[in-house]
Amino acid sequence: DIFTASAETLQRALYHDPARAAELAEPGPDPEDKEAVAKAALERQLNLAAAGKFIWPIPDKGLKKRIHRINTPTLILWGESDGVIPPVYGQEFQRLISGSRLVVMPRCGHLPMLEEPQEFVRIVADFLEGRA
Repeated sequence: DIFTASAETLQRALYHDPARAAELAEPGPDPEDKEAVAKAALERQLNLAAAGKFIWPIPDKGLKKRIHRINTPTLILWGESDGVIPPVYGQEFQRLISGSRLVVMPRCGHLPMLEEPQEFVRIVADFLEGRA
């Protein structure tokens, strides 16, 4: 549950290699700056609350009733180690979106665009140029 997870638990869910999280994520506030730390914590809670209104839980937001309407070429890109939204969702989306293409990126969690940016861009560019 990303809404109640600690920062450490969330890093394990977001990244294939949580040890790289500090390298890939935006730097946080200076731990000595108590006001900045409090502001960052409040901002995180506000962001999670807003996200929760729109995305949680996924099956209850009506997607199942509308997904069949997608009739344009669709690339579904997923991280093999996604601990936030398991890859099985990508497989289900592919099944429900006619003519869609699913690419599961190895060595990636929930943020393949950060973990493997060059491969991510190559896959998207190939798709957009009709090569995939």
